[in-house]
Amino acid sequence: MECVADPSSLFSALPVPAFALSSAGEVVAWNTAAERAFGWPRAEVLGRPAPLFPGPALAVALEALRRVAEARCDDAIPLACAHRGGATRIVRLGASEAEGALLLVAARGGDAAADGAGEALRLQAVLDAIPAPIFFKDGAGAYLGFNAAFERYLGIPRERLLGRTVFDIAPRDLAEVYRAADDALLRSGVPQIYETRVEWPDGTRRDVVFHKALLHDGALAGAPIGLAGAMLDVTDQRAAERSLRAALEAAQRSDVSFRRLVESVPDLVVIHERGRISYANPAMRAVLQLSPEEVEGSSALDWLHPADGEAIAPYLIGDAPMPPWQLRLRARDGSLVTAEFRAISIDMGGRPVRVAIGRDLTERTQAQERLARAQRLAAIGTLAAGVAHELNNPLTFVLSNVELVADGLRMLRGAPPDADGWDEASHALDDALEGAERMRVIVRDLRTMARADDSAGGPVDVRKLLENAANLASNDVRPRARLVWDVADVPPVRGSEGRLGQVFVNLIVNAAHAIPEGHPEDHVIRLSAALGRDGKVAICVSDTGAGIPPENLSRIFDPFFTTKPAGIGTGLGLWVCHNIVSAFGGTLDVTSEVGRGTRFRVLLPAAGPGETARAVRREPRDGRERRRLLVVDDEPLVAASVRRQLATDFVVDAACGAADALARIAADRYDAVVCDVTMEGPNGLEFLDALRREEPDLARRVLLVTGGVSPAAGDLLSTCGAPWLAKPFDGRQLRRALRDLLA
Repeated sequence: MECVADPSSLFSALPVPAFALSSAGEVVAWNTAAERAFGWPRAEVLGRPAPLFPGPALAVALEALRRVAEARCDDAIPLACAHRGGATRIVRLGASEAEGALLLVAARGGDAAADGAGEALRLQAVLDAIPAPIFFKDGAGAYLGFNAAFERYLGIPRERLLGRTVFDIAPRDLAEVYRAADDALLRSGVPQIYETRVEWPDGTRRDVVFHKALLHDGALAGAPIGLAGAMLDVTDQRAAERSLRAALEAAQRSDVSFRRLVESVPDLVVIHERGRISYANPAMRAVLQLSPEEVEGSSALDWLHPADGEAIAPYLIGDAPMPPWQLRLRARDGSLVTAEFRAISIDMGGRPVRVAIGRDLTERTQAQERLARAQRLAAIGTLAAGVAHELNNPLTFVLSNVELVADGLRMLRGAPPDADGWDEASHALDDALEGAERMRVIVRDLRTMARADDSAGGPVDVRKLLENAANLASNDVRPRARLVWDVADVPPVRGSEGRLGQVFVNLIVNAAHAIPEGHPEDHVIRLSAALGRDGKVAICVSDTGAGIPPENLSRIFDPFFTTKPAGIGTGLGLWVCHNIVSAFGGTLDVTSEVGRGTRFRVLLPAAGPGETARAVRREPRDGRERRRLLVVDDEPLVAASVRRQLATDFVVDAACGAADALARIAADRYDAVVCDVTMEGPNGLEFLDALRREEPDLARRVLLVTGGVSPAAGDLLSTCGAPWLAKPFDGRQLRRALRDLLA
């Protein structure tokens, strides 16, 4: 080794970098070319560990060089060599053993190494500008270099990274993964992309994707000298993916739970997007009598009553919460089901949808109707004694006068027209007619209140409505107060005459019962009506009675709440009244002061122009045509009475029953038929069906009359297609109905 260590030896004069290392890695020789190439003067390196391989890299390099020397291989191996200026570059070194030391000589191109130092520095500056972590390793796995992003990402300073392997800077479990991937790359030469983890100094592990490829030396025909790699931190991306996956799984679980929930509840549930149904639960489909395929994808308006669909349309496409709304659903068979719906907007799968939840009101409505009917019958029972009194008075003088007339006629048989008894009989008949008219009005008012007519809103005359109610309640009012009228000329209201009649009979009777009997001159029950600026008619019933205590005022419309003694009131009257008024789009409110009286106010919408026009009765015509009329009734006295009433306007024949009437029609011509509904044998409706088959033209001019209308019979009469008149009626009503029929 003396010749190698001698500065004047041939070794020192070699044009390529050459140096010798002891078995411990200390420099024992360092020629002039090595000084130029690596920047260290001979005096600074001799006797010291080789500065080209800092730290742990020295042992790795020695091991690799010994293997080459022992194999007596002529090929040089690439190793990362540090420059005194701080840069690291790959140098291909050939190795041989001499007297226990390693003699290392740089391969061709070694002279250019020093000249490439500037280029290496420029390359380092470029790499440092790249934000992604980039690194280089030699074939032994030692880091040759890296950019600033790599240093920052690992949080390890440059001097602790250069020349070290992954086992020096990473936990063993991760280092083994990295080394196995490096070995596979060096063997196969196939670029790698794989995902693993990196541990930061604080113990945090990050998800990263490695991109690795071989690093070639172009000067030596592309021989591999190490590998280069880049890292992409995907921790946040993977966390987002995991969150999204968890959210999707939760959404799927939620969707399953949601479907189970809505499919098990008895309420009606519909999900729609701007009115287009995307889901309907089994309860909703059962009401509509539709399969899922038929309802899903259809428009919500397809299954609503047209009037309700028009009213609800703005809520189908808007975002505003829908208030409770009663809607009529149209089932497949054409039947209507009333349900109360609420709707809210929610986000489902990133799409805004509306969820409508409804409750079938059929049972509740039927229960309310039964309670209303029970209350109506209870009210009639309350009025029964007074009505009986009101009927008994006129009935007494009707019977007396009719008896007087009958006796007088027998006495005056054959007497001249100017005999004294004729005037007496005429006056008696007039009185009898007046009494009969009073009884007819009472019966009509009772029938109007008692019938369970439909709740369809039609035009109702307010004055007539109040007059009928006052007539029925007069027996309760008369001993307690004076009835004062303050009813302006108001338009008809929308409602049902029977239902609203029940409301005002209740209010008037309640007003009367709030006043003690005995001093009617000291108290007043006032009936008033006026048209408000909002187009609604305000109808008030006020009294000067005891008033309602404040603690009871808030409960006055609750069902079964009453302040009357046990057995006197049901507690349903005002509750039913409130429901009836609300059903027709109105309101019922109350104000009261103890000791001064109470006022109930009903606000009802006025009937529209078309409805009002339908309410106006046509005036009878003045013509005197004598048309042929057939009266059909199985009660001869009724038939004879009708024949006498119409004899001045018609040529009238009477038939006893349907069979007799059909025979007469077959033998003669008639312009119209008046037929009783309730007859033995074929009834009036069956007669009408037979007439439609045999004489369809005459069947269009049939007037039906009936003495009593049950709900079922009322439905049949409403759908039979023929006009009808309720008994009792007088000659004027009958003639007017016939003239309308023949017009």
